Amino acid sequence: MDEALTSAAKQYQALRNKLAAELNALIAISFGLILILLLITSSENACPVIAAIALAAFIISYFINKQQGYTRGWSRYEKTQQLLHLLLWEFEQVPGLYSGLNKDKRMAELHEKYVRIIENQIHARQRDIIGDYLSTNDAAFSWVKSLKK
Repeated sequence: MDEALTSAAKQYQALRNKLAAELNALIAISFGLILILLLITSSENACPVIAAIALAAFIISYFINKQQGYTRGWSRYEKTQQLLHLLLWEFEQVPGLYSGLNKDKRMAELHEKYVRIIENQIHARQRDIIGDYLSTNDAAFSWVKSLKK
């Protein structure tokens, strides 16, 4: 079980780092494109166009990330990682505090707790994705409806 907890904690850390790297790459690409556009065009009319493109890119990336469940992902994974670290600490305390049947019973309890943490994380992710998907689509449809009026 020790290896499973350590592996799960490492997977969550790797995913968190991946999300941060993707966000940093998106920001760098956006600033790079804006800088290139500013260097290529030096007219007064280019600034509003560049601002509109940057705003559109931001809105599109936000909605895409929201539909993929990334907007709440960081806090969800951070919470799960902290719970797994706490569970690992509890697991490491078992040999010194328990013996015999009590030790086996405590190990079974910790295993059940591990399964609940993972299941809760999966369910929370699904709830967030579905909620974000519905709210994103509702926002898009209400925006389109407001254009018709």
